[in-house]
Amino acid sequence: AYENITFAPHPDKRIGFARASVDTKFGKISAGWTYLDSGKVRYELTVPSGVNATVKIDGKDEITVSGGNYTFIV
Repeated sequence: AYENITFAPHPDKRIGFARASVDTKFGKISAGWTYLDSGKVRYELTVPSGVNATVKIDGKDEITVSGGNYTFIV
């Protein structure tokens, strides 16, 4: 489990931010988003080595990433 994950957040201004993580046999997967003062949304994703993540963020093309730390501002 967790060799392939999907990060497809749905931000909501009413709560302002969200963050979650899970420990896997590959390491910790963490993801979150927060609204910036500019009204844009900052997305953060940590993917351990050995895991592929499909990233689906409204306003951006779908991409696949592997082990690393990623930040997207939309």
